[in-house]
Amino acid sequence: MKNKKNIKIFYLILSICFIVYSIFSKPFIECNNKDSNIYKTIIIVLGIILFIPNIINFSKFKKRGIKNFIIVILGIISSVFIYQNHSKDYKIRNELYLKNLIKIDNSILTDSVEPVIKDINVDEKQNDVLRVNYLDVNQGDSIFIELPNKETMLIDAGERNYDKKVISYIDNLGYNKIDYVVGTHPHTDHIGGMASVIKKYDIGSIYMPKKQSNSNTFVNLLKTIKDKNLKINTAKSGVKIIDSDNLKVSLIAPTKEYNDSNNSSAVVKITYINRCFLFMGDAEVESESSITDNVECDVVKIGHHGSDTASSESFVKKTKAKYAIVSVGEGNKYKHPYDFILKRWESIGSKVLRTDKLGDIVIATDGNNLIVNDDSVSIDSNNNKDSKVNNNDNSNIEIINVDTTAGKIGEIKIKGKPNKEYSIKVYFSSGISKAKGLESKFSDEYGYVTWNFKISSNTKKGNYKFIINDEEFDYEIK
Repeated sequence: MKNKKNIKIFYLILSICFIVYSIFSKPFIECNNKDSNIYKTIIIVLGIILFIPNIINFSKFKKRGIKNFIIVILGIISSVFIYQNHSKDYKIRNELYLKNLIKIDNSILTDSVEPVIKDINVDEKQNDVLRVNYLDVNQGDSIFIELPNKETMLIDAGERNYDKKVISYIDNLGYNKIDYVVGTHPHTDHIGGMASVIKKYDIGSIYMPKKQSNSNTFVNLLKTIKDKNLKINTAKSGVKIIDSDNLKVSLIAPTKEYNDSNNSSAVVKITYINRCFLFMGDAEVESESSITDNVECDVVKIGHHGSDTASSESFVKKTKAKYAIVSVGEGNKYKHPYDFILKRWESIGSKVLRTDKLGDIVIATDGNNLIVNDDSVSIDSNNNKDSKVNNNDNSNIEIINVDTTAGKIGEIKIKGKPNKEYSIKVYFSSGISKAKGLESKFSDEYGYVTWNFKISSNTKKGNYKFIINDEEFDYEIK
C-alpha cells in the first residue's frame, strides 16, 4: 500500500511540475515549423505519460485518482494554451526583430521595381573563358563562377562547416573579391557558409529572394551583411545582373512569392555567346512550371539535389541539357538523388555528373566549345590551353619530390587535380607518423600539394610506404 501511495504522490508531483513547465516554457530559439512540431510532440508525450496511470486510478473510483486525473487534464489544457500563446508571441517578436534588423540605418534590403543592370562588354576571343566550378560540399550547394569579363559570382556556400572548403577553393584560384553573391534561399545547406565568405572577401552585389527564416544561420548572415554596409537586392524573375551582347546573367525565378523556401529559390541563367548554364537552387516543380523564360541550356544544376519534388518531366524536356549536375552528399539520409529522376535526365540525352561520385566538377566554355573535367579535359586558368587530366583518383597522382632523411625536415610533393583535397598517411617502422604538417590539404590551381614534416633522428632507416587518397607509394628513410 505504501508503494502505491508513493507512486500516486510521484505522479501528483509530476503533474504539478508539468503544469509549471508549460507555463514558463517557450518554443526552441529557432521557432520554425520543425521545432514547433518537436515541441508539440514533447507536450503530447509528457501528457500521455501522466495520463495513463491516472486513468488507472480513476477507473478504481478513488478520490485521489480523480484528483490526479483532473490535475493532468488541467496540465494538458494549460500546456496547449500556453504553447499557442507563447509560440505566437515568439513568432511576432522574432518577425519584428528581423524587420528591424534589415531596416536599421540604411536598409540592407532593396526591392526596386527596375531590374539591376550592369552592362559590360566582353570580347569574343577564345581566351575569354567562362569557368563554372561546382564544389563538392556534401549534401549542399556551392558554385563558384569565373566570368569571361574577369568578374566572379558565388551561388550558395553549403553548410556552415564547409565554409573553409569554399574559402580555400576561392583562395587557390587567386581571388580576393566576389562581384556577385547569390543566396538561392535561406536553407542552411545553401547559406550556411555564406557569412564566413562575406566576411573574408570584398563583395560587390548580393542577391537573395524575399524569403526569410528565423534560424540563427539566417539572422547571422543578415548581421554580417549589415556589418559590412552591404545591401540585399531582391532575387526574382526579371532581374538582370549583367546584360551585354555576349554575356547575359539574369534571374528567371522565383516568379512570385511562395510559402515554402525551396520554391522561393533564385534561379540563375547565364548565357555566354552560344552556350547557356542554368542553376536551379532547390526550385521544385511548382516553381519550374511558373518560369516563362526559355530554359533551354547546355548545362543545368538540377533542383533540390535530385529529389522527386523537382525535375518534372516537362521541365526536363524543355531544357534539352547536355549535362545535368547533381550536388549531393554520398549516402545522404534523404536518398538523393532518386534513380528515376536521373533516368529522366538521361532519357533526353543528358550526361549526369554527381559531386558525390566525382568531387568538384569544372565546366568551362569559350562561348562555343564545352570543356568538362569529367571528359578528361580541363582548361588551364592561366594560359587557357587544353591539358589532359586523368579523372581516376587512383592514377592521377604524380610524385614530384620525396626528401626523407632521418633527423631532418621531410618533404613530399605531388601533382594531382587542381583544388582537390588530398589526405596523406606516412608510415615509419613504428607505424603511422603523427608529425605536424601531415594534415589533409587542398591542391593549388595547378594541382600541387606539398607536405613538410619533421623526421626524428631515431627513425630507423629503410624502405616504407605512404598513402595518398588510398593510393600507395614507396619511399626510403635515409
